Amino acid sequence: MLKKYIILGYIEGIGGWQVYENLKVGYLQKNGWDVSVLSYPSLEYDSEKVILDNLIPYKNNIFIELKFPISSLTKKQINNVLERIDNTLNIYSNKYDEIVIETGALYLVTWGEFLAQRYKSKHFLFLLHSYYNMQSPEMFKFLDFKYNRGELAVHYQNSMKELFQPYKEFPISDHCVLSASITHTLGEDSIDYAKILKKDCYDYVIGSIGWLVKEYIPSMSKDVISFAKKHPDKKFLFIVIGSSSGEVVEKELLKIAEGVKNLELRLMGAMFPIPRALVKCMDICIGSFSSARIADQEGVKTILMVDDSITPLGIMGYTLTKWPYDVCRDYKGSVYDLLEDIIDKKICEKLQYIPPVIDDDVDSLFEKHIQKLNESCNKKEYYNVLPLNKKNITKSILYRLETSLSKVIGIRNTLYPLTIRASFKQQLNKIRK
Repeated sequence: MLKKYIILGYIEGIGGWQVYENLKVGYLQKNGWDVSVLSYPSLEYDSEKVILDNLIPYKNNIFIELKFPISSLTKKQINNVLERIDNTLNIYSNKYDEIVIETGALYLVTWGEFLAQRYKSKHFLFLLHSYYNMQSPEMFKFLDFKYNRGELAVHYQNSMKELFQPYKEFPISDHCVLSASITHTLGEDSIDYAKILKKDCYDYVIGSIGWLVKEYIPSMSKDVISFAKKHPDKKFLFIVIGSSSGEVVEKELLKIAEGVKNLELRLMGAMFPIPRALVKCMDICIGSFSSARIADQEGVKTILMVDDSITPLGIMGYTLTKWPYDVCRDYKGSVYDLLEDIIDKKICEKLQYIPPVIDDDVDSLFEKHIQKLNESCNKKEYYNVLPLNKKNITKSILYRLETSLSKVIGIRNTLYPLTIRASFKQQLNKIRK
């Protein structure tokens, strides 16, 4: 039986999404699937930045059009993209008994549904992002269509509630939830990070692990720096593991840390695997789910964030003891407040650490994904996605602008970094001085 699995996602760099895709491709191939991955690029796309082993074979499967709703394109443009995708997938030269298309983000779903209808396949939405912009009524109808067919899954317990507001009420529960939270692999190397970073010269080493364009990064960084300023008698080392396109966020971090005499900022860039010895240098780490778990499992006091909020959830294993953590949204404080709790009030010394109970077995996790697929509706029905976002002129203009810029030497790196820089500064302006 020939089976084809097509993933629409993002393969450049290192992050939770890429780690998930890398492991899922390996699992599917091991279990007899012929796998293809189609990715959209950043404007400064560099195939050398596709570094996870199972994703490298797909580094040329890049389609900028996937970033935009299919309705943003003209009929001629759509046909051109379809021809390129057909040639990449080589679907028609093979007789597949089963074809599945998986999309991991809302902006990919119109392409996923359109391709599923074209190839008479199943389209499975596994939305890996923890934040959703308010959707149009037409998009809500499409998502409801997929939900009723059993072809919609989310990553967090509160995601269905947030995804369908205000169109439909969902309680916070594990309904439609599949796990993708697989802990990043830690690596071993011969580098003595404690010696190189002069760890013993600092009173506290605070770390951050994660992609630097996440919503919480500006406020978190400002809180760490503000905390250092309020403790001029102490020396702080702030280690940042992660990167952004064009190093835009890195440059902004250097600016806001400049002049803080008792804090040294060390930008480590994207690292895979992350060295265990580097993580062990940290007294406190800040990150979202899979990144945070790296530090927590190494005994580092870890402040857990979520991608869609500047408000932390709490301290893993101490103030957060109920799994899954993402339903614990009662905390109203800031990263600054939690740093005070850990360093000044020493609350972790007064509380018992309760580790999370998490199944990290890859085969077990992905078997549940396949089970969800098998339980979905077998009747081949598809939603007409061409009218979705049809009136969104902005996205149509952005598509034309971005595709034009991507072809112009010297301007190729302009649009996306500017967007990130503007977003970062906008977030900083919202933070208390």
